[in-house]
Amino acid sequence: MDADIKQAHELTGLEPDHCQILLRRYRWNVEEMFHQDVQKLMAEVKSVCSPIKGDSGTNCLVCHDAGVFLSLGCGHGLCQACWKGMLSVRISGNCGDVLSSLCPMKPVMGCDQLIADAVFEKVFSDDREQLKRFHRVQLEQYILCNPSLVYCPASACSTLLHVEQKGTMQVNCPECEAPFCVRCVSEFHGGSCAAHGPAQCDQVANWKQRVEDLRNDDSVRFKRFRMKRCPFCSTQVVKCACDPFLSECSDKDYCPNQACNHMVCENPACGKQYCWICLQPWEGHGSYFNCSRPRVGDAAKNSRFVFCYERSIQHANGYEAAVKRRADWLEAGEEAGVPKPNGHWICKAADLLEKYENTLMWSYVYCFYLAPKCWASFRRKQEPLEEYVEKLKGQIEEAAKGRWHRWLPPNSSIADQTKQATTMFAEISRLDEVLKDLRETVYDEDDVAHVNEIDALAETKEWQLDVDEAMDKPVTINAAFHYSCPICEIPNLNMRELFRHCIEKHAEDAQAVICPICADPDVNEGRANTNRVNGGMAKHMKSNHDYFS
Repeated sequence: MDADIKQAHELTGLEPDHCQILLRRYRWNVEEMFHQDVQKLMAEVKSVCSPIKGDSGTNCLVCHDAGVFLSLGCGHGLCQACWKGMLSVRISGNCGDVLSSLCPMKPVMGCDQLIADAVFEKVFSDDREQLKRFHRVQLEQYILCNPSLVYCPASACSTLLHVEQKGTMQVNCPECEAPFCVRCVSEFHGGSCAAHGPAQCDQVANWKQRVEDLRNDDSVRFKRFRMKRCPFCSTQVVKCACDPFLSECSDKDYCPNQACNHMVCENPACGKQYCWICLQPWEGHGSYFNCSRPRVGDAAKNSRFVFCYERSIQHANGYEAAVKRRADWLEAGEEAGVPKPNGHWICKAADLLEKYENTLMWSYVYCFYLAPKCWASFRRKQEPLEEYVEKLKGQIEEAAKGRWHRWLPPNSSIADQTKQATTMFAEISRLDEVLKDLRETVYDEDDVAHVNEIDALAETKEWQLDVDEAMDKPVTINAAFHYSCPICEIPNLNMRELFRHCIEKHAEDAQAVICPICADPDVNEGRANTNRVNGGMAKHMKSNHDYFS
């Protein structure tokens, strides 16, 4: 603070007291203050009272006692006792902005001059406790007004950090290592300040509102997944094959009765035929249940949201699972007498999963607002982390078997732990730059939609053409997350590919088989359902796994 005042004094030639008042007005930004017109600054400092002067034999304007009268540059003043009483009340925390205190004669004579900090110093020169309290008020005000200074928001930490604001959103506290968003702390003062890079603060707020609306308002959810406008006349249409209409699916995100994608507008003045998925004319579509054409209109907006929402939720679940695994390991390690279980490779791996999953979760929020032409490059940034997350999950799940039996004494040696940790940390060092690059991703302003414009942009041709290609291109992940068709045994299909394959190739096949998605514990909260499906895989997929329409 003193250095800033000194620098401002040297640059402007103004008195230090005046510089201090001006710096507060410019949020301690010396450079911004220096670029102001000198005459403007001079006019501003005229409202600041000059240092206090002593005078004896004058009656106090408040108590009327004769004694040492301390007057300001404006000519108004009080006796020592009245000054101390007034300023003590000021710094007690009950009088608003202490450092913007006005002349004590403001109520009587309308004097609007500010009381300089030197007045507080003079009045409290013989009272160390009050002077210390005033200096604390000065420091708190300096921290509050200075955007480069923030307190760590972690509940058990109060470390003060100096952070350069140029593009930085996410930092890690050097004391407790908690990650947080600098802008959320310094500008919003409350709520969640958790790190959310690469998503921007306004995107996070907008995304949370979308998800909240989806969860709490059935009508919003119904409009998002079940209702679209005719691309020719804008009549609202609901996809349903129930008899009677909506009898079985009014509360679902899909119709379980295998409604096909061939739509006929019910508006008598229109009657056009089109595809429910892409909202383009039906002519040329070869399948009633699959469409790979680029989406337009409501279909574009919905496909973009569903894609980002599904993957965001997937990584949110991964983050929560990592937190639980960490706690489970610490409990088991402490019971078994593992020395420093929080320094074990398992705990470190869970910490990494939390960090990676959190970043990947918010990266899909950022992706929602990103122009289609940037999706391919952005997805390439995500892929290395997603690949390693799946690998790390496999290692932790393998280690967790038998309540961590393999890694508890006396089954695990220091050599085993060191070997595992060495292998893991070699991979981490490679991914540190990948993680940083993903968190700090910056695209041109025109390539990132404003939160109030994304819905309208998503319906335009320019913002839709390449989205489906980016969505359909699978991210390389662990083979455990790929499936084989239970009917014809075609291997290495992801969930989307398996869905489309069954609908197109086995629509008429009614044999009873085990659904590989239902049998996968990784997508069913650890519960594998190995019951055979009735009525064929195509009907089962439409009823239970239609996440892609």
